[in-house]
Amino acid sequence: MNDATASRRRRRPRAVGREFASRPLPVVASQARTRIRRLVAIISWTVLVTASLLGCSQSGEQEHPGKAVYERYCYACHQAGIADAPKLGDREAWAARLAKPREELLENIKRGMTPGMPPRGGCPSCTDEALETALDYIVLKAE
Repeated sequence: MNDATASRRRRRPRAVGREFASRPLPVVASQARTRIRRLVAIISWTVLVTASLLGCSQSGEQEHPGKAVYERYCYACHQAGIADAPKLGDREAWAARLAKPREELLENIKRGMTPGMPPRGGCPSCTDEALETALDYIVLKAE
C-alpha cells in the first residue's frame, strides 16, 4: 500500500458501540446533535408546563402569615377535632370561643387548655407574634 492509497482510506471513529462503528463520523455527530435538540426540547417543555401549573395554582392573593404556623403546629388537632379541639372553619364550635376577648384567647394558647392543648399550642419556639398570627388565621377562617 502506498501513501496515496493510505490517505484515501476513510478513518472510522473509535467504536463506542456497534451502532456507531459502521457509520462515518459526520453521521454520528449529526445524530448526536438531533438527540441533544430533542432532549433540550423535552426539558424546555417540561419546565414550561411545570411553571405554568405552579402559576395556575397560586392566586393573586397573598397567603396569610399565620397559615404556616397553623399548618405546622395546630393542624393535627384542629383539622381532626382531637381532644375537643374545634375544627378550622366550624363556626358553631368556635362561636363560644370567639365571644371571648382576643387577649383571653391568646392567653389560653400560651398557657394551654385542658383536656389536650399543650402550652403555646405545642410550639415552644414560636414567638408571641407568631401565635397571634396563627390565632388571626384561625379566627378569619371561623368567621
